[in-house]
Amino acid sequence: MTEEAPAETGPIEDRLVSKQWKSRFTAYEELERICKNADDNDPKLNHYSGFWKGILSDSNAAAQEKGLDAFLLFLEKAKDAGKTAAVAVPLLVEKGFNGRPKAKTLSTSALLMYIEIEIAEPVISGLLKGGGHKNPKISVGSVTALKEIVKAFGPKAFPIKMVLPALAPFFESADKNMRDEAKALVIELFRWLGPVVKTQIEGLRPAQVKELETAFDELKGQPPARPERFLRSQQAAALLGGPSGAEGKAEEQEEIDPYELVDAQEIISKIPPDFLESVASPKWQARKDAVDALITLASAPKLKNGDFAEIVKALKKIIAADANVVVVGKAAKALGLLAKGLRKDFASHAKGSVAVLLEKMKEKKSTVTDAIHEALDNMYAGSFQLPDIIEDIVATSANKVPKVRQETLIWLTRIFKGADKPTKRAPIVKVVKQLGTFFLAALEDEVQKSEMQQL
Repeated sequence: MTEEAPAETGPIEDRLVSKQWKSRFTAYEELERICKNADDNDPKLNHYSGFWKGILSDSNAAAQEKGLDAFLLFLEKAKDAGKTAAVAVPLLVEKGFNGRPKAKTLSTSALLMYIEIEIAEPVISGLLKGGGHKNPKISVGSVTALKEIVKAFGPKAFPIKMVLPALAPFFESADKNMRDEAKALVIELFRWLGPVVKTQIEGLRPAQVKELETAFDELKGQPPARPERFLRSQQAAALLGGPSGAEGKAEEQEEIDPYELVDAQEIISKIPPDFLESVASPKWQARKDAVDALITLASAPKLKNGDFAEIVKALKKIIAADANVVVVGKAAKALGLLAKGLRKDFASHAKGSVAVLLEKMKEKKSTVTDAIHEALDNMYAGSFQLPDIIEDIVATSANKVPKVRQETLIWLTRIFKGADKPTKRAPIVKVVKQLGTFFLAALEDEVQKSEMQQL
């Protein structure tokens, strides 16, 4: 039986590239100690940057794992650790995830450390590529790592726009573990982003969609997602006078607006060319079908701005004068979806629609008034503030139909209840005096007394 050669001695640089795995192993151990004892942002560690390609691709499992131990400390301490991403990320994905369980765990930790030091794009790109790998160990490991990144840092820490369009192909895998991890990733994203995630799974098999919808329903009532780890810039900000510790930082975590994380969809060119003709048809079914087609297009989470003037004009005409309450409700819904998808780009149209919507509150059918309330809420959320439409609100105090005044007051009550931050209260404070006429009229109105008490 041939005895194994003893571990070599000599400079660590020579031993890091030795042909003997034991020599490499002891060199990796020494490098681990060097990294552990180094100061934060130590430039001396950059000396070892050129060795990581060989270390991370080591063919000996034990040596690979020890090398990963050292690499994790290097990422944490080295001044220019981020410069290794182009070489290291593909190796962590293809070699690390294909290794033993410890190698997979350490590789995932290293990828999360890259996120912490704010080198996100190459990590996400590498993991998305790994998610399509033919080797199930690599594909499953990649999707699992994506999930862990979302869970640890939240979607603001990395380019989420790269991830959302890539979700559906993960569910096409023949490997059950892969599909399970894809499901876990989507559920984790839903915890942070909410319904916007649903638009990314519409093309899945019905059974998969149903399974995810059930999982989404189970999340209702749970507290909002909070990050478990923080980027280096966030940690530094906390040390410079901000809340101390992760718990304090979580309390001041800015709310995530899913609208800012998705691409705007262009729908103008997709609206049927005969839309304006159809909504003016004497047949109510034709008008309804035309508006339904618009609703489908406008349901995208974010819309690209365009010339919606004639479309909005047609919808307002339906709301004001159409005799069919079904079509009126649909038009109000379409108007609200345009406001939701366009936000500030819809401001002028929104301000010009308030008077028509409030006047139509006289309608007795709840399907109509509910759609109008939803449209007004969408407009208030992103298209205008109360001072912009105060004249329209005050004008309803003179409306001869009590239901118009009552529904307007209900809407105002909802606005006031939602003003839970100074930035939301400030615009309201500006118009309190102008609202005095409306409030005084409401106090004298028996129909509005209960709503006025809530307000």
